[in-house]
Amino acid sequence: MENMSRNRVIFISVVVGVLGIVVGVLIGYFSRGSATGEFADFLSEGDAWVAEALRDEISAKNIEENLRYLTSKPHLAGTPEGKAYADWVVQKWREQGLDDAYVTDYNILLSYPDRDSPSYIALLDENDRERFRTAVFEEAVDAETEQWLSSIVQPFNAYSAPGTVQGDVVYVNYARVEDYERLRDQLGIDVTGKVVIARYGKIFRGEKAKYSQEFGAAGLILYTDPEDTVGSGGEADMYPRGWYLPGSGVQRGNILNSAGAGEPLTPGYPAKDYMFRIEQNETDALARIPVHPIGYSDAWHILNAIGGPAAPAEWAGGLNITYRLGPGFDSASWARSIKMNISVRNERRDIFNTVGVIRGRVEPDRYVIMGNHRDSWTLGSVDPTSGTAVMVEVTRAFMEMVKRGWRPRRSLMFCSWDAEEYGLHGSMEHVELPWPETVPEGTTMYDVWRKRSPNDPDDPDTQPRIDLLGSGSDFAGFVHRVGVSCIDLGYTFDTALGVSSYPLYHTGYETFHLQADIIDPGFKFNRGIAQLAADLIRGFADPVILPFDLMEYANYLGVMRSDLQAEYGTDLTNHGISSDSLDSAIRNFTDAAQAFHSRLQGIDKNNPFEVRMFNDQLMQLERAFIDPLGLPGRPFYRHTLMAPSKHNKYVSDPFPGLTDTIFDAERSADPAPAWREVAKQMSIIAFNIQSAASTLMMPA
Repeated sequence: MENMSRNRVIFISVVVGVLGIVVGVLIGYFSRGSATGEFADFLSEGDAWVAEALRDEISAKNIEENLRYLTSKPHLAGTPEGKAYADWVVQKWREQGLDDAYVTDYNILLSYPDRDSPSYIALLDENDRERFRTAVFEEAVDAETEQWLSSIVQPFNAYSAPGTVQGDVVYVNYARVEDYERLRDQLGIDVTGKVVIARYGKIFRGEKAKYSQEFGAAGLILYTDPEDTVGSGGEADMYPRGWYLPGSGVQRGNILNSAGAGEPLTPGYPAKDYMFRIEQNETDALARIPVHPIGYSDAWHILNAIGGPAAPAEWAGGLNITYRLGPGFDSASWARSIKMNISVRNERRDIFNTVGVIRGRVEPDRYVIMGNHRDSWTLGSVDPTSGTAVMVEVTRAFMEMVKRGWRPRRSLMFCSWDAEEYGLHGSMEHVELPWPETVPEGTTMYDVWRKRSPNDPDDPDTQPRIDLLGSGSDFAGFVHRVGVSCIDLGYTFDTALGVSSYPLYHTGYETFHLQADIIDPGFKFNRGIAQLAADLIRGFADPVILPFDLMEYANYLGVMRSDLQAEYGTDLTNHGISSDSLDSAIRNFTDAAQAFHSRLQGIDKNNPFEVRMFNDQLMQLERAFIDPLGLPGRPFYRHTLMAPSKHNKYVSDPFPGLTDTIFDAERSADPAPAWREVAKQMSIIAFNIQSAASTLMMPA
């Protein structure tokens, strides 16, 4: 899981099929009989008894047993264990009686450390003698980690460049653009040719590598600072007694910068054997410098040896040292240089997506998708295996409802994606590849995104509101590539704990014990999220009219516009860029949404053609915001209202074409054409919002 702040569980989408033969068959069906006769099933809502029965059917014990099995061994993508778990999921679905269950394979560029020549960081004295070396594995702290730590993948950053780098070191805080600009412009420190050390957090680790490379660093060391992972907890609350990170814990993770293109050698296309592949040196997605993660116990030795001026107060972390910037080493230390020896190789291997289907009784060409990735850096009891354990129980509960006589109006599709940890590869391939014959060929996808957060922060009972989303998990390909929105469900932690993510994220300490004894004894929260997921899926699958409130979207467009004005209004005015067209488009969209909902109140539910027409308009709306040419410099991010921030893919930028080009224009050596690009993006966004309004009009 790339989004560090959530224990994500599911992905849900509604999908519309537009294959001609499917439409023809349905029209033939509609033309028979009367609305009160043969149309009755088409026009009836779902069975009322199912909601409570479905919730009651979901078993915490079953989720626990699923998780116990799924955390019984490591299951890294591209390994035999990863394939074995794909087979286990599909076998479970066949045993449960799903209408279809199958595995689809892809051949992907993955990345692995060399177990025979482990990567390390070393401190050397004035005679080039190595006097400190970082640990290869995390420390075993209980029986479970004693059993598995030596067999899980050793800490590394996937897609790092291999090689050896030796020289001075500079501390660069979080390695953000603003951190490097402050070092260069205010503190007079040049990182060119230096090894830099940065703490995890704030932005995606791949962007830390990208910016380190762009500012001239020769290598990057990443570590998890206790300020971000220990918070208010003390040693007594560290794993295995609690959920806080021990000093030897290391966050694994990829540093791929694919900008939504998916697998790096087949950008935009499925990674099948027949597909042309570019060479590794032809892609900008791969790092050109060595990058390696370490624990904060090892980081202490490096940071404590750095000399130079003290770091700004806000750059100081939670280690009991004076954080200094460098370059070079403190005169009181024996250390005189640092060496990175990184052994990481990229190689193509097969990955495996598993798909299960429960066919709809009335509209089998429409789909509600629930998905979760299956691969893990370690045992992955939180990320992602809790989600897989939940999903397999949700499918069992749905099939029990089918056995009792219920069947969803629309089809349900369940996806267990592979290689998410390497860059969302499995779900991206799912988007890129035409679906197998078991699903209508050429089907397009539609999801509805609503993040569970009260519209009124002071009233937790208010309806959830639409929010923007970045990237970092499997919704990314659907929403940013083909124009969808997603529901991302999960429990998170109290921010008062003072940690930036759940502390054991991507470490060797994500064990069954962590989930069963520390995070969720009795699996009550896991059961709760399974019940919520099942309710939402059924809530999209059964109603005659899809439950979408377009006024919520319209209102949020107004919020986005206000935020844009507050942040950039003065800059836009100073450069003669008018937002009148944007304001007009938002007003038109709001009027169109109001008119649509007024017409919806008077719908003739006895007319199946009218029902289908309104649902088509609801389901097609999101794609109107897609620009087929993509965002400036990021052609695979195509949604004009939301996209991962260009400088932190974990968060979303509103009107990303504008915010990206304004950021560049403010730093451009030739600002005039840069601000013309801003004006162009303003017009593109206005055009797409107006197009969306047009899709809601009464058909001619």
